[in-house]
Amino acid sequence: MGRSVRNLLRQVPVLAAVLALAWGQNLDTQWPVIHTGPEGSMFGYTVELHRDGDTDWLLVGAPKAQTPQPDVVEGGAVYKCPVHPPRSPGNCEQIPFDLTGHTVDDRGGQIADKSHQWFGASLKSAGPDGRVVACAPRYTWFYTADMKDDEREPVGHCYVSDGHFSNIVDFSPCETNDIKLWGFKGVTHCQAGFSAEITKDTLVMGAAGSFYLQGQIYVQNLTSNAAPLATPELDPKFDDSYSGFAVALGDFTGDGQPEYVVGAPRGNYLTGKVTIFDKDLQPLAELQGEQIASYFGYAVVAEDVNNDGLDDVIVGAPMFSDRRTTVEKWEAGRVYIYYQNADHSFSEPSTITGEMIRSRLGSSITSLGDVNQDSYNDVAIGAPYQGDNQEGVVFIHLGTPDGLRLRSTQVLRAADFNLQNVTTFGYALSGGLDMDKNKYPDLLIGAQNSDLAVLVRSRPVILLKAFLSVSPEGINLENKTHLLPDGSLATSFEITSCLTYKGKHIPDTAQIQYKLSLDSLKMVNPRALFADGSAPGTNQDITKMELTKNTEWCRENLAYVKAGIRDKLRPISINLEYSLNDEDAVFAPYELQPFLSAESSSVTMEQVYINNNCEDNICVPDLDVKASTSTSDLVIGSSDSIILDIEILNRGEDAFLATLRVVVPTGLQFVRVQRKESDFSITCSDDTEVDTIICDVGNPLIGGTKADFGLKFSSFQLIGDTSSVTFALSAMSENLEASPDKLINNYLNITVGVKAKVDVVLLGRSIPAQVAFTPDGIDNPEIIKDSEAGPLVVHVYEVSNAGPSNAGRTSFDVSWPMRDEDGDFLLYLIRVEPSLGSRCNVQGAVNPLNLTIEEDTQAGGNESVSSTRDVEADRKRRQAEQPEQQIGKADCSTGNCLSISCSIQELKSGESEVIKFVARLWNNTLIETDYDRFEISSRGVARVLDLPYAIPPPELPQVMMEVSTIASPDEPVVKRVPSWIIILAVLGGLLLLLLVILILWKCGFFKRKKYSPVDSDEKRADL
Repeated sequence: MGRSVRNLLRQVPVLAAVLALAWGQNLDTQWPVIHTGPEGSMFGYTVELHRDGDTDWLLVGAPKAQTPQPDVVEGGAVYKCPVHPPRSPGNCEQIPFDLTGHTVDDRGGQIADKSHQWFGASLKSAGPDGRVVACAPRYTWFYTADMKDDEREPVGHCYVSDGHFSNIVDFSPCETNDIKLWGFKGVTHCQAGFSAEITKDTLVMGAAGSFYLQGQIYVQNLTSNAAPLATPELDPKFDDSYSGFAVALGDFTGDGQPEYVVGAPRGNYLTGKVTIFDKDLQPLAELQGEQIASYFGYAVVAEDVNNDGLDDVIVGAPMFSDRRTTVEKWEAGRVYIYYQNADHSFSEPSTITGEMIRSRLGSSITSLGDVNQDSYNDVAIGAPYQGDNQEGVVFIHLGTPDGLRLRSTQVLRAADFNLQNVTTFGYALSGGLDMDKNKYPDLLIGAQNSDLAVLVRSRPVILLKAFLSVSPEGINLENKTHLLPDGSLATSFEITSCLTYKGKHIPDTAQIQYKLSLDSLKMVNPRALFADGSAPGTNQDITKMELTKNTEWCRENLAYVKAGIRDKLRPISINLEYSLNDEDAVFAPYELQPFLSAESSSVTMEQVYINNNCEDNICVPDLDVKASTSTSDLVIGSSDSIILDIEILNRGEDAFLATLRVVVPTGLQFVRVQRKESDFSITCSDDTEVDTIICDVGNPLIGGTKADFGLKFSSFQLIGDTSSVTFALSAMSENLEASPDKLINNYLNITVGVKAKVDVVLLGRSIPAQVAFTPDGIDNPEIIKDSEAGPLVVHVYEVSNAGPSNAGRTSFDVSWPMRDEDGDFLLYLIRVEPSLGSRCNVQGAVNPLNLTIEEDTQAGGNESVSSTRDVEADRKRRQAEQPEQQIGKADCSTGNCLSISCSIQELKSGESEVIKFVARLWNNTLIETDYDRFEISSRGVARVLDLPYAIPPPELPQVMMEVSTIASPDEPVVKRVPSWIIILAVLGGLLLLLLVILILWKCGFFKRKKYSPVDSDEKRADL
């Protein structure tokens, strides 16, 4: 079982390589033979290959060419052009089929008109040294000179020459003395030579205009003077059939004699038909078209394309429109291939449909013969109007045992031959003869709109075979026997590669280049390298050599496996690419180089398997992933991390390149791997483009073991668009598990909740905290300036968000003690100063008396606050010294308050909004009080209204704060000490200091004994 599986795996890449081959394209585009004719002559309307002895000619019809015939205007001509040298335009010659002028009777009267007769519109050769026929289907006959202006009959005629273009005979079968056959109803409108075929002894002429355009064919025996045979007039329902539009010859009875294949593109009620007639012109078979106006039968060819000994029929329908596609391809054209059965019946046709609108595939068809020498005849098909500018294309289809290959193997365009501005390329085709003596048939292509003919020659085809083997087929990475230059050991294996070539009519030697590649599917970082060859230490060995035909060449290479490879599951592929080395080959001028056969696979592959510990060397793992999180909820804005604890257990056999893929939710960032004792050295990479973590968990992850580790993520970028986030985990390996149901436990989703948390803090203070008023002052009834009302008081509130989440809209409402319970002003509000992020609305009047605001008040009250005597410390001292005092209170429970509403649009975590309320303490109200102190308070309430997240909000916070100002009566002014007393005290102090200094000096306090070095030495001597 293991060996069969291994062999199957080995064949897969080989089969893929074979299926991907480009089939033979041996028609050469580098050295064409190009000829051009007179401009506007339609040179290339017909083309034909011909051999006269040892001389090969390219015959080209030019139906509108001017000839030396006297008085004949554009009578048309057939040119013979040489094969060598290539690219020699202008050296073609007109073949003198007819040098005479218009046909005259015995009296010299003109009885026919050769002007515009389209001579060369039909052109055929009977083969090497065979006869040549060229026709003028528009040749016009008058019967008598007297009827020149009344009876002009387009009878048409053909000229037949021998292979040397001599012994020319004129055939005009529709000229008749029977007046009943004159005119459109008879045969004198037959246009004989509309199509033509010729053999060594038989001429077939198509006459599509006979009998109201029913059409017919004439068969003339060239070895006798017998009258030609002709198909008869049919029932009027066959009118307008155009029978004889195209003709071909083939064997459809098995007698070795040709039968006649005749196209009638308007027959069968306009769908077109092809009729096969026997030698007595009796119908044998009829092939019918499928689409009206498709012109089925426009071109016909008889050829055996599957080498079964039976001629097949190929029919062109160039006006066929393909309506099955999304965009209708009108006039794309279609070609039908009918295969002849052993009983001489025909199978249902295979079809080839044009690729583009108005390409008109099937306008021209020719047999190529066996162009690649594979024993099967091939076919060329023209699509002369394909392309944006009707450039034209020729398709090459190869014959096979199963019939004509429906997909073209080569496509020829004028641009392939460096021809510019060419149209109708492929309007005419002729093939089947070898023009350059290399034993391979060639192809002649006409482009009548460009007055051009191109000979495309066939290259000899080489069949190159390769053999590749390795030893051993399976390697053990622990078995290291090859010594590397650095002294280390490596696992090694041997490779044997062999090449040989053969073919028909090919050189005895061939220059070959081959490239042997190791681990060709991993060219960036190959696992194996060569130990010898042309480039040791690399994974490619490129060699050039000369092979001898039918002789095998072999070579051996030694390769080794690099240390520390990751992929231990897939085999190491060995790829042998080989081709002909045209650069080093030597050929004669214009000699075509050989071409690699379609049967020659240019790639051969082999594989070296890496042995493992599994049964049949095929490991079947069974991975199971489990996970949990360190927290059940994530808080938006929090700097806390979340840890994903993961366990991957392999319940099966070894898992190679085992990985864990974690799709990370939006807002979370991978930090690092949390390693554990059994983590198998887990490594993880972060692909930020797709928010995915990929962890290598073992190579292999041994069966029966587990990988246990953690992944740490930060959550500070959570945006709160969902109430939960999900980690998608999947455990995989390079080798597949036993069945799809085993993959269920390879996948796991872990969901974590997301919530918001907001902590709103409200702070406030009074500036100043205490103010003084004069209780014995005089009531000032006329207050004009705000400073006359009393001292400046500012209450400052700060609303802040301690987070960690952001708050949305937040309201801040303040109750302001504007008046006392008697309605007298208390804290006279002058201004509300919100910060930039908030707006406030006062339900009542600010500065209702419209007092004049002075500069210190305009500055926000800072100057007045600093200039107001802060007696807080004195008050505290006095309170401690004095007995109980009477304290009055004024707040919104006892007085008349203003309501002030402020809104904060958004309060982000860590941000705050400061709102100031600037007022004057109304002195007139307080001087009448009997209290020792007066405490005046405002109250603020902050409420979070919503959160800027899509998740359901938690309970929204609300906080309250009171700010109080203490108003106290002013103290009496202390009497100042006279200045003379201060001066006298200073002078007395100075005199006392001088007296102390004098006494100390007298006592020697300031004297110092000096150190003597001599005394010091004496003392040391005494010691």
